[in-house]
Amino acid sequence: MKRFCIALFALVAVLPLVGCGSSGNSTVTGTITTTDGQVVSGGRITFTSVSPPISASSRIAPDGSYELSSVQPGDGAPAGNYQVAIVSKISSVGGDRNGRSVATSKSLVHEKYADVQTSELTAQVKPGANTIDFQVEPPK
Repeated sequence: MKRFCIALFALVAVLPLVGCGSSGNSTVTGTITTTDGQVVSGGRITFTSVSPPISASSRIAPDGSYELSSVQPGDGAPAGNYQVAIVSKISSVGGDRNGRSVATSKSLVHEKYADVQTSELTAQVKPGANTIDFQVEPPK
């Protein structure tokens, strides 16, 4: 019985530590600008790997910077090769000729970047800290 109590105590003491190890993810930060030198000031960037299927994303800050997260904020992404998509739109509300409110949105980047299948953007995440900047075409 004494051995059982010791084993039970050891199990209860160690159980909270399960899952506290390193995730093995690499930090990924960067800045997004357009080819005409404008900062992409808002939106979302998403890294997607094909095998295994993993996705990590980040909100794009007003200064064009991002920091990838896969589960927890800022936890990065596993090392590997990724396809990248960037969606960045500004929404505004204005009025029409009849005084009604009309919502409009304007993309800050070319629409091809909204899907990993058409963006042609790729990234290689290496173990450790990564700075991956993107320069993309403005909207047409």
